[in-house]
Amino acid sequence: MAIRRIPDISKDDRGRKPTPNINSKPRMNRAPNIQMAQNLQRRHVNRGARMSINDQTPSKRRSAKEDKRINPDSPEVKRVAKRSQGYKIKKKQKGISRLFIAYAVLFVLVFSAVAGVISLAFYKNLIATEPSEYDGLKLKICLEHEEKDLKAISVDTEKYVRDGSLYVNMTAVSEKFGFIMTGDRNWIRFITNEKTGESVCFEVGTPFAEINGTEIRMNGNSEKLDDSLFVPVEFFVEYVNGIDIYYNEEKNVLSILRDTSRNEAGHFDEAEIDFKLKASGPCASISEFELSEEIKAKCYYIPLISVQPEA
Repeated sequence: MAIRRIPDISKDDRGRKPTPNINSKPRMNRAPNIQMAQNLQRRHVNRGARMSINDQTPSKRRSAKEDKRINPDSPEVKRVAKRSQGYKIKKKQKGISRLFIAYAVLFVLVFSAVAGVISLAFYKNLIATEPSEYDGLKLKICLEHEEKDLKAISVDTEKYVRDGSLYVNMTAVSEKFGFIMTGDRNWIRFITNEKTGESVCFEVGTPFAEINGTEIRMNGNSEKLDDSLFVPVEFFVEYVNGIDIYYNEEKNVLSILRDTSRNEAGHFDEAEIDFKLKASGPCASISEFELSEEIKAKCYYIPLISVQPEA
């Protein structure tokens, strides 16, 4: 076996001893310390340190993971447990917050609904009026002798009743009984007899009317609804001849009838429709011989001046 010669490093190439370096530290004995290695190995195992590449096997890796998972004193286990607990606390707090918000929203909705219902009920009670006695009103417009055979028709009560008073559709009456209707949106005239000139003119939206040129004031305004003129029923009662109006409270039927009479041949003749107010005209002259002595005594006579003819 060849013997290796160890060079003499006590002298340099020139035969001089090397100068010691005062800054360099003396080399420590790097011999392995068995006790220190065991302590380090135990510490790494307790901390769950990774195994060397040579020691890693599937069974050892599973065993290390299991030891790491079941060791309650492991910092990793404590950190995971603390993190999981914090997550559960935050989740619980979020659930409580969401539940509180849901209950608050539900309370606001219920409160708003109840307040709305109460306000609506109060408003309806405030504006509520007693039901009209004419609700479900029915109407008949015909000749007098046809009333029994004619069936009443239902009408819109709101149009025929105003402020508790009955109204009549003057337009429907004129079409049924042959009146002549003229005028504009402010004045509407109805001519009942073209030969005699009997007529009435209504100022729309007011209680004023003119009967044969004489101005009257009705107890209610005339109203135009859906191209029809409605006037108070009292107008027919007070000023119209030849038309009778009846209201049956039991059957809630308003009847507008034109008077008829049976002639000698057994047929029905229709009465003339005119007004109680007549047109004003010049007074007829009265002879003094038609006056009584009492009136003559109160009269003042104006002598007539005779004019002499020229010669």
